Amino acid sequence: MMVYDYYKLFNLTEKYTTFQLLWAYISKIQFAISKKDQVLFVNATKGFEVLRDKNLVQDYNRLYKKYLIGADMHVPKYIEEFIFERLNKKEAEAESTVGKSNNKSFFLFICKFSFALVAIDLLQVVYFILMEFTMSGLLIIGIGIYLISTNNDIVKTGLSLALILFGFVILRRNILSAVITNE
Repeated sequence: MMVYDYYKLFNLTEKYTTFQLLWAYISKIQFAISKKDQVLFVNATKGFEVLRDKNLVQDYNRLYKKYLIGADMHVPKYIEEFIFERLNKKEAEAESTVGKSNNKSFFLFICKFSFALVAIDLLQVVYFILMEFTMSGLLIIGIGIYLISTNNDIVKTGLSLALILFGFVILRRNILSAVITNE
């Protein structure tokens, strides 16, 4: 039975945060895309799926300690087989989403992932631009209220409520930063 060292792949320890895992995954995926390394891409995706599953990561750590570190773990054989089965299932699911055997799906996955990164970057730019305006929270709340009052569409209402909530978050942040700078 083989256990892949996802901690080594992502340069993480067993006490990682979700944020550290996400950034390690993104940087590994970007590297795999730039080198056109499909095997690294698949392994990184498998590792990300395994390590982000809090229920599975405890079991993965048992196997990791036993097979990769060499710690004396007293895990009954039937439990170990069950853990391997869960781990293999999660890895197979991750591999199927990438489409390892199909170059077209690999290309589409790269395109979707790249688009998601671009979208995240654009949202960060928009967020920081909006955060610079002191009254932007009130402006966004006003836009949300206006959209609710003019439309009965459920999707637009949901978007409007999200805008209002986002406006309150920005307004709260601006008020807190003003209070902190005055102290």
